[in-house]
Amino acid sequence: MKFLVLDTELGGPSADEFSLLTICLKVFEGPTPKSATYVDKLNLILKHDIYRISAQGMSVNQLDIAQIDKEGLTVKNAKPLLYNFLNSHSNQGKDRLQLVGQGVSG
Repeated sequence: MKFLVLDTELGGPSADEFSLLTICLKVFEGPTPKSATYVDKLNLILKHDIYRISAQGMSVNQLDIAQIDKEGLTVKNAKPLLYNFLNSHSNQGKDRLQLVGQGVSG
């Protein structure tokens, strides 16, 4: 079984109000999450035309908005990378990737 670990960083405490700045996906494979071995990862830095950030959020995530704007991809350009990564580890969507991590239910 393949397991997907997802980590994101936002510009503030709420995804409804603040910009999604980074996405990190890691894939592990094995019979259980604890015994699974690392397979692959994808790190995406997302830049936006207008950033919705808070001083508190940026203090917590320790990200530099100028560097994000310089190195990041637009959401439009990041989407195919995310899609291709997920498809490559799920047999083009035929196999399930089990999401694991803190705050994950279902």
